Amino acid sequence: NGVAERFIRTLKEQLLWVQRFDTVADLLVALHTFRQQYNQQWLVAKHNYCTPAVARLRLTTELAA
Repeated sequence: NGVAERFIRTLKEQLLWVQRFDTVADLLVALHTFRQQYNQQWLVAKHNYCTPAVARLRLTTELAA
């Protein structure tokens, strides 16, 4: 639960509380952009300062081996 709560906090602090969206479509575009940026660029301490995409790749590679 803590991991999900931390992600939601990051989403609020970095996107939802700092931008205003005129339409739902604008919000959806911003959410998709944030998700892409978070997964590909954000360094997460819990993953030894790797991005979520790298951590996911490592986990799935380990499980497949």
